[in-house]
Amino acid sequence: MAELEVRPQSQPPDTLDDTQRVERRFQHRREVLQSACRLYGNSSLFKQFRPAAGFQPFPPYRPVMNKTVYFCGIAKAASTTWSSFFSAIKVFMKAQGVQASNDWAPQSDGEKVYFTFVREPYSRLLSAYVDKLLTPNTLFWRVTGRRTVQKFRADASERSKRCGHDVTFPEFVNYVIDSQRTGENRDAHFVPTHDHCHMCSHPYRYIGHLETIKQDMPYITEAIGSPIQYGRTYDKDTIVQNARMVFLKDRRALVQRCMDLDEASRRLWKKYQIRGIIHKHERFPYARGAAANITLAEFVDKALKAYEASKDKPERKAQRVESLREAFAQIPLEDRIQLQQTLFLDFQMFGFDPFLEDVFPSQPYQPNRKFSYFKIYD
Repeated sequence: MAELEVRPQSQPPDTLDDTQRVERRFQHRREVLQSACRLYGNSSLFKQFRPAAGFQPFPPYRPVMNKTVYFCGIAKAASTTWSSFFSAIKVFMKAQGVQASNDWAPQSDGEKVYFTFVREPYSRLLSAYVDKLLTPNTLFWRVTGRRTVQKFRADASERSKRCGHDVTFPEFVNYVIDSQRTGENRDAHFVPTHDHCHMCSHPYRYIGHLETIKQDMPYITEAIGSPIQYGRTYDKDTIVQNARMVFLKDRRALVQRCMDLDEASRRLWKKYQIRGIIHKHERFPYARGAAANITLAEFVDKALKAYEASKDKPERKAQRVESLREAFAQIPLEDRIQLQQTLFLDFQMFGFDPFLEDVFPSQPYQPNRKFSYFKIYD
């Protein structure tokens, strides 16, 4: 295995204005990707990370406007945010008497513009775990959860093998390493970013990072001639949409085959805290077992009140980092190193740090004895 190279993000000079800084950042990201493609694009190392025979990279390009601008969305890297933005464009264009968003005429030099968004690899995997396995999601429990439990848990209960509802983060990391190594049971939400979007085959003009979305997304929308600008947060939408995934009648029945609504509600609450939507000091508002018959409206009301109480507490945004540290502190060093090697090309192609301090801390991790992001009952 080639030795990992740390590629720190370049820092533009202070004399540059905000727009110039963003432009310089995009230029730097293009250079990092191009360099990695030259080094690994046709090498045996790159092929080692390529999908098994018959596997297609995720997902296809999406023409955004008039077949001159193409977006390639990557699961767990702002793809939902962009989908919501494109939907907002359609609503706006319809109100203007235009039938589809790709009918507007961009300010273009005639060249095709490709853009995408990526994310720090370790945090992307944790986000996928929280969204698809920790949070009640019966589809992923059935497909990924059951296989993971059956393969990586020696003493699994019959309910766990049947439901796949209680996969731990260490088990999930083992699944990711194994599925990438064997090419089996792979899913777009969990495969490394370099397996998406044919990164070395097209001249990406803009490679946005989720970590700098507040600067990157407005710049891109203006650069491609969008008729509207990005300027919305989706925290309230997340609360409601996630709750509907659990409490709507059909979903509710499927969830209750594997756990009661009290546990399912607490898992949702933990997700909101991990994402920094609800402050960690806003505890779940029911005693243990008291939420077994809670309704969608009751849960959403409690969650939105906790969100409103959390909005003016900026420290809640640090909860993403705290949860990342806690999650990876559970992973043995040997497995963290194997995961690092699995994600090798992501680090090389997009300039992220393979030795992230939150994953490979220089000092021993000190757990919070009063609160845990991953203990459902605390």
